[in-house]
Amino acid sequence: MIGTLPEGSSKIRVLRGVVSRRPGLLVPASLRRVTGPILAGAAAVAIAAILDHAVLHVGFNAFLLGPIALIAGTVAVVLSASQPDQHLHHLTAEDHAELYDLVHDVADALAVRRPRRISVWAHPDSVAVRPLPWRSELWLGLPYLTEMSSDELRAVIAYELTLLKLRRSCLVNAALSFLHEEVPRGGGLPVEVEMLAMAAIKEADAAAVRIAGERVTTAALWRGGLISYSFTWFAVRYAWPMAGLRWYPSDLYVGWRWKVHHDDLHGRFIRHLLEDERPFGMKARVTVIGGEQGEVLPVVVGVLPTGLPKEIEARLARAYLREEFPAQYVKSVAFATLPDTIWDAVFEQQLADVSEALARVLNKATVTPRDVLDIVVTGRVGEITWDHRDWLCTHSTPEVCVLFPLLHHALRSGGYRYEHPLRQRLLVSDDGRRVDVVALAEQVAGGGPVPDWLPLGGESPDLSRRS
Repeated sequence: MIGTLPEGSSKIRVLRGVVSRRPGLLVPASLRRVTGPILAGAAAVAIAAILDHAVLHVGFNAFLLGPIALIAGTVAVVLSASQPDQHLHHLTAEDHAELYDLVHDVADALAVRRPRRISVWAHPDSVAVRPLPWRSELWLGLPYLTEMSSDELRAVIAYELTLLKLRRSCLVNAALSFLHEEVPRGGGLPVEVEMLAMAAIKEADAAAVRIAGERVTTAALWRGGLISYSFTWFAVRYAWPMAGLRWYPSDLYVGWRWKVHHDDLHGRFIRHLLEDERPFGMKARVTVIGGEQGEVLPVVVGVLPTGLPKEIEARLARAYLREEFPAQYVKSVAFATLPDTIWDAVFEQQLADVSEALARVLNKATVTPRDVLDIVVTGRVGEITWDHRDWLCTHSTPEVCVLFPLLHHALRSGGYRYEHPLRQRLLVSDDGRRVDVVALAEQVAGGGPVPDWLPLGGESPDLSRRS
């Protein structure tokens, strides 16, 4: 348990907040895992009793039903253990001695139990878990291992092992579980529960600073946030469009790493971190430890710079997508082999969403390209809202977000093709002319000329109305 609860809080208030909304969280995960074997044993006893009463007439008693329950529970445990965790890849101490040494050094410095197992996790995150009351494990996200330095990972490990120690308190465990499960769904937390969760996070961040230092911990927080935001966006933007075909990209992690290193993907998410005012957001946590806001992160070499063998990464990609974006992913494909129609459908949907939102504002059945341009020219973009802009948009301004699908559609209709499957804002004509659609949208939004090839139905926007 944390030494002292936040000022003005109490165990009773926290308990009341959890019980009122999520009482099941008071049961540790390690104990919840035995629910299956218990239910299997109970079901076996019930079936045996019914069969005895209806058919066998053996006269089962406690001495006979007990072993039946024990056997059924054991079988359930064995069957459960025989199913490998598709979202994990176990790292052996023999093959990854340096990583094990790093983890053990941090655990010893914190005076906590060393994790028995270290695994690569499919998610862009990290977590220390206790699958059994006497056993702990450390799951390090593959994106963390490929993009974080060993020093930054040291801060991450210190943070996770400290949280695992604090989670021995059922109240702290419930509060943190409440935070991690409800917030991504857009839900809120009872005030007392949020206060306790934040106190635990603050204590874990302080432990990371003691182990790795303020500068490294700050870098690890910013880089961790950028990894989480960018990978989630990348999976939705580039993998989700395949779900309807039951395809999944075997090179999900390779493609994301390419975007990070060759297309400044992380640079486009700094804004989201700086705009996140939540008390448990990266910005607030960096402020608490006294680090610099939005600092420029140095280029580092990851602990696993080239990732894992492609067959393992393909398995992790499928597991991640199945868990985060439920669908039947059957066939693995590579990004480079996909037809252009997959990507065209994404931008057509964006254009449809913008047009629908604008039609509501203008009270029109349909809108034209001129209407879209005019809403930008007159500075009224703030009047329209649509899902794409509200969810991790990588564009610099709402005006660019509005113009991009319109310009992209016009260029594709004019015969321009994609230069690279993972850099779809760059289009090229048959004669080799390259157009960066984002840069073009920024120019038009900033007062530049409207391209003469944009179909406006014989009309031009009133440029004199630019704000």
